[in-house]
Amino acid sequence: MRIIWIPVADRPESIQALQTSFLLAKRVGSSVVGCHIRPHKSDSVQLFQGFDIDDDEAWQNAYASKYKEESSQSARSIYSAIAADYGFELRARPGREPAALWQQKTGSPRRVIAQNAPVSDLIVVSRPKAKGGRLAKMFLAAALANSGTPTLVLPQRTRAAAIGRRVCIAWNGSNEASRAVRAAMSILTAADEVVVLSCGLESKNVPKAEKLRSYLQHWGVAATIVRDRKSRDHAKTLIDMYKAASADLMVMGAYSRRRASERLFGGVTQTMLNYRGTMSLLLHL
Repeated sequence: MRIIWIPVADRPESIQALQTSFLLAKRVGSSVVGCHIRPHKSDSVQLFQGFDIDDDEAWQNAYASKYKEESSQSARSIYSAIAADYGFELRARPGREPAALWQQKTGSPRRVIAQNAPVSDLIVVSRPKAKGGRLAKMFLAAALANSGTPTLVLPQRTRAAAIGRRVCIAWNGSNEASRAVRAAMSILTAADEVVVLSCGLESKNVPKAEKLRSYLQHWGVAATIVRDRKSRDHAKTLIDMYKAASADLMVMGAYSRRRASERLFGGVTQTMLNYRGTMSLLLHL
């Protein structure tokens, strides 16, 4: 993992997300690219409908009306100060050594994330608030639907903390879960403890939890397995397992079932995204 990409604004949750991102970057040896996104008059917004945003003018209405020219300056000042606090040099160009880099882009979150995040290793966003949180929903939706990049979803309100020391992997053998594990390998190899979580009966047609543990051993990761074969509510069981492990990060595939089905009937991914505790999620489609 070499590049962590994070949208930056003068908002409390953005400051907390930046602090957590720099802590993680120090742990895995990554650069952090901060990007402030400015609205554009001609932008339309078409977002992943699973987040109940169906207004093409949502971006303009939610943000552009509040935008002021000094917002960009404030965002950059915050980013520079936090980078310095964590010992990252602010550079104009990337290099071999981890550094902090700054971007300022014009457009909607969907457009800017689609143009920039796919050439990063991880994108960091905040979980939307239970009520409102329109802007956070836009960024989360764009990250999941338009980036093709692993997305780290941080709690909306929590003290910035190092993540990746005690990691849980929600394993169901799906391609999405496999991609999430590979994307998180830099974090997993640096973790103090890794726990593989398995809920319900394991399918014969996909790699079981033991296969994953064997794969992780090739990377020098000694994982333990926790199972609940009788689980019917997998999301609740995973949350309970996460708490029992005193974990600080959950790695999982996103929307293993068809997304239309997730939207109509709910699903593990949606339940995790709606969870109001302090869980941090690393998701990959």
